[in-house]
Parts: sequence; structure tokens; C-alpha cells
Amino acid sequence: MPTSNINELLSAALASGQLLVTDGALELKPGASKKLKDYVATGLGADGAGTIADRFRRGDRWRVPLDEIYDIENNTSYAAILRVLARAEIKKAWERAGGPHARVGLPLDASFPIREAAPGTWVMDCRGGQIQFLQNDRQTVEVLQRKTTVRLVAIECQVRQESSDEVYGVVSVHGPANQMIQTVRIPGSGTLNMGEPGARLTFPALPIVTDSTLEDLYIRVAWIENDSGNVEDIARKVAEKMQQAAAAAAGALLGAGAESVAASQNETFYEAALWIVGDVLGMGDDAYPVEGRYISAGELLAGSGPPLQAPYKRGDDPRTVEKWTHDIYVQGVDDGGDLGRYRFFFDVTRTDTHDVRVI
Repeated sequence: MPTSNINELLSAALASGQLLVTDGALELKPGASKKLKDYVATGLGADGAGTIADRFRRGDRWRVPLDEIYDIENNTSYAAILRVLARAEIKKAWERAGGPHARVGLPLDASFPIREAAPGTWVMDCRGGQIQFLQNDRQTVEVLQRKTTVRLVAIECQVRQESSDEVYGVVSVHGPANQMIQTVRIPGSGTLNMGEPGARLTFPALPIVTDSTLEDLYIRVAWIENDSGNVEDIARKVAEKMQQAAAAAAGALLGAGAESVAASQNETFYEAALWIVGDVLGMGDDAYPVEGRYISAGELLAGSGPPLQAPYKRGDDPRTVEKWTHDIYVQGVDDGGDLGRYRFFFDVTRTDTHDVRVI
């Protein structure tokens, strides 16, 4: 039987429950098809391995310890069996590591393909690294190779609403694959005074996500001009609303499905976030429309990660925004008809590492 057909047969048998990898053995259930039984008997009976085939035939439940299969000298039949078993071991190990919450994140391919990187070393490539099955050691390991960090580097007041704006807000980072949602208040308390000469730039240098799983990311900014509202109460409620809107975007989903839904529901987030503009106004302050930026896992994986942009310098400020990769503009008009516009500079980096742990 061609290897591709063997793989298809074994994969289908595993998916249907006719073939199980359980309790350290490969097991055929009583209802297994005659075709599958014939293949196992023929395949495992080849090359002097008749005793293993005999063990499969014993009783109603055909069963053989994995150690005996792994120790068989490779041929076409055994290679197909080993690939299916290795894939099952790797998938179980990834799920033990947390599945979508694993440090290595999602597989590069949703079909969970594996490859033999070296004799006896089977690998599933993930966004943040690999899950490996070491056949000779009967061991699975997680190899963390890539992590993500998001920092707010600087904020620029391009157009002020007042002679000096008293502003504050919330920045959120959302990773739908594992439902990671981080929100940070800016500044930590009170407001920033921006807009006067020499006060057009501020440098929070604030980490929002540090050494996180590599995945699709949504960075969003809710920016508010203080008028007469309680800034602490408003900031807390805005952060809560942003978390709720992000969580609702993909519901209870995780993984690639959550990313797909989050992408299709991105506008729904902003519709939900319109609460911020209306309700904050009702609480005495003026909110800018929420704005955001999508950064794909593919962009983070490409090359050495997102490229640095050219340093930015204003003509009226001696300071320079040195290290940044992405920016977000927010613009709005307050209830007095005054236009305001701000620019937020972010540094989104991929850090390469090498951290191995048995799972």
C-alpha cells in the first residue's frame, strides 16, 4: 500500500476512534474495519515481526505496546505508523502545554503537520517554537524560540484642544488566540498636561505586554480630555469596557478560530467601544473615538520581526522618538467644537530565545 494511503488510513482510524493511542499502546477497537485489521496484520507481520501481529490478533481488542513498535526497524509500513503515533504524541503534548495557551502558541498550520527533523526526532512547528517528540527517549519537549513584547514609547500632541490639554486614557493589547487582554492606564493616575511649547511629546516607555505568546495582536487606544469628570472612575470603567468588548469579539473561542472571528468582528469592537465616547461625555469628560492597529502573527514571524521606523523629531522639541515600529492616530472634536489630534508610538518586538522543557 502506498505510504500516502497508509497515512490516510491510519489518520482516519485515529479520528474515528477505531485506532487509539492509549496507556502506552496502539490499540484497535472491536469495531475496527476489516481493511484496517488486514493492514495492521500485514504491515506488522512483515520483516519478521509476526509476534507483534499475533499480539494484535489476540482476543477482541488488538493491542501492542508502543515500545515494541518504536523499536521496529523502519520500512514503509512502520514509517507510516511511527508518523501517525508521533503526531498523536505531539498533539497530546501541545494540549498538555496549554494548547492555544502554550508558550509556543498555535501550530503554523491548523492541520497539525509534523516532520522528522532528524532520525527519531519528530517536530511540529509553532509560531513561538516547536513541540518535539524524541522517539528514542519516549519524551516530548516544548522548545520556546520566539516571544513578543509591546511597549508604548511616546505620545505626541499634534493638535491641542485647549491652551494646555489635560489628557489621560487606556491602551489595550488583545491576542484572541489565547484570549490575552492587557490594559494599561496612561498615566498611572491623574492626567498629562500636553500641548504647550516644549510639552508636545511625552515618553511613557511603558511595557504593555512582556515576553508574550507570538500571535495576532490588536492594539487599541482610548484617549480622553479631562473637563469635569472623575478621571480615576472614568479610566477604570473605560478599561473594563475595552476588556469586555475584546472578549466579546471572539466569544469563548480559542486558537485560529478565535483569530478568524476576531478579524471579522473587529468593527463590532469599535461599535461596542462607542460607549466610551457617549458615556464618558455623560460623566463630564470628552472622549476621542477609539482607534487601533492590527499586527498579524505573520508580520511578527517575518525576518527578524517588525522593522524599526525612522526616528521622529519635532522642530519645536529637542527630544527624539528613537525606537518604534507602529503608530496609532486618534482625533476628535470636543463638545465645544475644538479639534484635537494625538499620535501614539509603539515598539512591537520579537525576541528570539531558546528554552526547552519536558512536557
